[in-house]
Amino acid sequence: MKAPNQVSLNERVPASPEKRSLLFGSAWYPEQRPESTWDQDLVQMREVGLNTVRMGEFAWSDMEPADGQYALDWVQRAIEKAAQYGISTILCTPTPCVPAWLAHKYPQIMGQRANGTKQMSGIDRQHFDPSDPQYLIEVARIAEVLARRFGEHPSVIGWQLDNEIGESSWSPAAAGRFQNWLQHRYGTLDNLNQKWGTAIWSGRFQSWADIPLRVDTHVVHLNLAIFDWQDEVWENYLRVQAEAIRHHRRRPQPISHNFSYDYARQDAEHAGRALDIMGVDPYISPLTCHNPDRMGFYLAITRGAKRAPFWVLETQPNTTGWGPPNAALPPGEVRRMMYHQIGHGADMVSFWQWRASRTGAEQYHGSLVNSDGRPRPILSEISGAVQELKALDSHLAGTAVKPGVAMLWRTRDRLHLDRQRFHPDFDAWKNAHDQYGAFRRLGLDVEVIGSAQNLSDYRLLVAPYLHLVDTALEESLLAWVQTGGHLLVGPRSGWADEEGARRVDGQPGGRLAQALGARVDEYYALHAPLGFSSKMAGNGEVNIWAEWLEPETDDCQILARYDERHPWLSGRAAWVQRHYGRGAISYLGCWPNETLWTRIAQVVSQHAGIDLPWYPLPQGIEVSTRQGPRGNIHILCNYQDNTVKIRLPGPLRNLLDNSRKQTLALPAFGVAVLSDI
Repeated sequence: MKAPNQVSLNERVPASPEKRSLLFGSAWYPEQRPESTWDQDLVQMREVGLNTVRMGEFAWSDMEPADGQYALDWVQRAIEKAAQYGISTILCTPTPCVPAWLAHKYPQIMGQRANGTKQMSGIDRQHFDPSDPQYLIEVARIAEVLARRFGEHPSVIGWQLDNEIGESSWSPAAAGRFQNWLQHRYGTLDNLNQKWGTAIWSGRFQSWADIPLRVDTHVVHLNLAIFDWQDEVWENYLRVQAEAIRHHRRRPQPISHNFSYDYARQDAEHAGRALDIMGVDPYISPLTCHNPDRMGFYLAITRGAKRAPFWVLETQPNTTGWGPPNAALPPGEVRRMMYHQIGHGADMVSFWQWRASRTGAEQYHGSLVNSDGRPRPILSEISGAVQELKALDSHLAGTAVKPGVAMLWRTRDRLHLDRQRFHPDFDAWKNAHDQYGAFRRLGLDVEVIGSAQNLSDYRLLVAPYLHLVDTALEESLLAWVQTGGHLLVGPRSGWADEEGARRVDGQPGGRLAQALGARVDEYYALHAPLGFSSKMAGNGEVNIWAEWLEPETDDCQILARYDERHPWLSGRAAWVQRHYGRGAISYLGCWPNETLWTRIAQVVSQHAGIDLPWYPLPQGIEVSTRQGPRGNIHILCNYQDNTVKIRLPGPLRNLLDNSRKQTLALPAFGVAVLSDI
């Protein structure tokens, strides 16, 4: 006999991802609740409109309570119970938490924190050593066991590997593996010492075992090498699990992972190689309101890693439990956030978590329902947004964000700059999303990519701080510019080679400087704002950082100069440009304020031949465009605290109320979904 609101298995939501229908879901932990409560959860999920649950990422001890003794029947019952309510499953590998029996059997798999504390099973997560060979065997084994059982289950529509990777191990054993990796990379100690310049401070290494695995050393080259090694470790960690699943899946079940920490701990493009679809966990916290530039940049990195739609596998339902001050989001914020994520290319929005935890470390964290199953106030807002977006599925399914503007941003550059800021306010992450936001304020979508390969889809490439540059990167960029691309390079670019050593051919690097027809003569940390004057972009102010640019060819144009407020920079070039082949290169040597950045972005975009149908956008209005075979879908969000009137680029149909308009009045926290057809 069916429980209330159940449907039969042959009525369930289609599991094939080729339909690319939007997915809405939540993390669900059936192992933490009596089975008698499952129906209550699933009835409510169905009423809200959720069509997906994500389960299993912390359940290894329930899936395998003892070595080789698998208990997966409850997993199957949970999957099939959800399917009876029209809800499909994304099944997770349970590898972020090591069961006690496994830690006792192989104690070497447990990680060690940077402060020397040995990590333990049962009191934390991500407490393993991802470089340990035995742990790689174990995670591949449990992934294979799950794939054998569920790789052809019709209600399993995807896989999530692990959960928010990033916590590396700093144990002596890990240090030994790092030292072996260094030996393979450099061949000889003489080569490493030469590339790292270890004659400074008598730092010459005499043995591979002398090279430490430590956090934040003064040796920037060592810091970069540690990041590179850990990046490879995590990529391999995901790959061994993905390969185990691919060997046994018999249905279209894409493999993903929920990246977090603003990609400060791994390169998104590298770590994503093992995956079929990128996943991400964007949280507004620790901010108390949504910053569209910060979150948009984060989502654009995710989309750019595969240049394709992605999944939001976790996002906050209202509050979190770990970010000061854990303030509740205002009414309407979560709805707006969901539209923002869909607008940036998400094909799934999934919350953490469905039911509040009764035990454990995150009891105060937000959820959709309380621990007793009572709906929380935010649930009605989420339900309304889900129902609205599901009604738009025929318009949004199969569409994707396809920008003509790309931003070349790499975690290695950020890492190198964050360790050598020179000015305490030079926050490399903020600098990048400030530049991203300037182009977004023009109504342009921006793809954030991690390599200079396959650039033919883009008319304009922005490099906020191309700090680490080698010859191969220069050649790739210049080849694209010669074919008609337009490259805008930001301050502190071309400072160092890929090892982190200052380039001997000056800034911004030999080939780039030749093509630009200019060099950086000097750099200055600013203690006060400095004037910026441009015939093309107008006057404004820059702050934090400014460089003295010196043209070296007659055809290098000076587009802007500094004013007299700085004794060294008075009248010096701040922004230069030169045509190169069929394209152009420009170098901006400073950090403009928001208004000036927007005007600079406008000039650069128009020079690259990019249409700006939405410009000028009213302040606080964000527009994102998803393109599809039936036309374009534009998603607008209002970040002002009042109603804003927007002049549209043409008569567009508002799919939320089926009206056709030339102008639109968007209330505070309001959203609109507009169609060209």
